[in-house]
Amino acid sequence: MTTADRESVGTRPLTVITHSALLTGRLLRTLWRMPTFLVIGLVQPVIWLLLFGQLFRAVVNLPGFAHGSGGFLQFLTPGVVMMTALFASAWAGTTYLQDIDRGVMDRLLASPAGRGAMMCAWRH
Repeated sequence: MTTADRESVGTRPLTVITHSALLTGRLLRTLWRMPTFLVIGLVQPVIWLLLFGQLFRAVVNLPGFAHGSGGFLQFLTPGVVMMTALFASAWAGTTYLQDIDRGVMDRLLASPAGRGAMMCAWRH
């Protein structure tokens, strides 16, 4: 390999995928330092299923409610999945707000990282 080849490899621009991977690594390190957010995010839907599943168990006895094999959990589970997805997206938005307040976003915008990579990076 000649020096010209080494220089062209060294100056190769990073792609959006690489930028996204690096920004995701930054956020995963934050999650590794505070694992309670991960535990809460995994335990909260289970608590909702247990709590509301027991709370609304008698709903299937109402007239007009189709008696299925899954009971009320057939209707509750998709709702809990959607609530979890909506709350996760809201927390992702608060992460952006924290980055703006702390000046991290200004540094990211001044860096060579692409704007699309900032949006594609996994947010917790």
